[in-house]
Amino acid sequence: MSLAGQVGPLLLLGAAAQYATSADMAMMMAGAPIFIFLLARAISAGDAWTLAAAFGLLLGLAGVLLALSAPGAAALAANPAPGRALALGAALCYAISAVISGEAARAVGAMMAVAASMSVSTALIAAIGLAIGARPDLAALAATPPSAIAAMAMLGIVNTGLGYFVYFRLIASAGPTFAGLNNYLVPVIGALAGALALGESVAASAWAGLALVLIGVAFTGRTRRGRR
Repeated sequence: MSLAGQVGPLLLLGAAAQYATSADMAMMMAGAPIFIFLLARAISAGDAWTLAAAFGLLLGLAGVLLALSAPGAAALAANPAPGRALALGAALCYAISAVISGEAARAVGAMMAVAASMSVSTALIAAIGLAIGARPDLAALAATPPSAIAAMAMLGIVNTGLGYFVYFRLIASAGPTFAGLNNYLVPVIGALAGALALGESVAASAWAGLALVLIGVAFTGRTRRGRR
C-alpha cells in the first residue's frame, strides 16, 4: 500500500515535473478513476456496478476533456511525452493503492491504516535516498527560511496526512471506485485555483467541464447507492 500509494506516485510525479507542467500532470490524474474501475471489476473489490454508473464515470472524463480544451490548455499538447507517461504511471499507482487500501481501512480503521502507510513510506523513501547517495545536509536545513519549513509541514500534515485519512475513510465507506472519482476534480480545480490565486483567465468551457465533472460524480454515486 505504501509503495503504490505514496512512494511510487511521489517519485514518478517528481520525475514528471522535469518534463511537463503541473497542469499537464494534473490532467493525467484523470486516468486514475478509469484504472480503478477496471481493476475493481477485475479483482471483484466489492464494487457493484451498472451501465448507468459507468456512464457517470465517462461523463466525468468528458468534463475533464472539455475543461482542458479551453484556450491555453491546448498548448499543453506540445509538452514532451515522458512527463505525461510518468504522471500516468503515478495515476496507475494511485489506482492500485485505492483498490487494496479499502480492505486495510475496514480491518484496522482509517487512522491506523494511514499511520502505518505513512510510516512505512517515510522509511522506504529515506532508504531510497540514502541508497542513491543523497545525504542530509543539516547546514542547508538550518538555513531554510521558516516559510519553506511551514510549507513542507503543511504539505505533510494537511495535504498528505489529513488528506489520506479522509480518503481512506471514503474508500472504506463508499468503495475505491467512487473514492477515485476525486481525481476527476484535480485538473478542473487546478484551473480554478490558478484563476483565483494567480489571476489566470478561465474560459466558459472550463466552467462547463466542471459542471459535467460534478454531474458525473453525483450520477455515479447515486447509482451505486441505489444498487446497494
